[in-house]
Amino acid sequence: MDSLFLEYITLSKVKEILNLKDFRSVKNWCDKNQIFIFKLGKRTNYKISKSDFLITLHKPFINHLKNLNPHNWKELFQAYLDKNISLIIELKSKQSMVTNYALSYKATNNSEISFLEKLNKL
Repeated sequence: MDSLFLEYITLSKVKEILNLKDFRSVKNWCDKNQIFIFKLGKRTNYKISKSDFLITLHKPFINHLKNLNPHNWKELFQAYLDKNISLIIELKSKQSMVTNYALSYKATNNSEISFLEKLNKL
């Protein structure tokens, strides 16, 4: 497809992917997620932006990755999209080491506690 044009997805395909019963449910889902529905050509040719749909569909997973690995969640998400299993394992193991280290540290005096509280406010 020409790079000057957006890619679209039909409401029929959205209904199928989301396993919804009817088009009213698809419209409600789009409205709830602020996805614009527009008509191209024929009376029943309703479509949405494929990019908006994919972002909304993946948003819970993206938020999960952001919580797990706030510094390189984009790289991790791209690895999932590329199905790059070795990179996913590598990035998740790095994240796991950081998480384990951070969770195992206990402040031993008031100055450390104060310092950690200031870091948490950043």
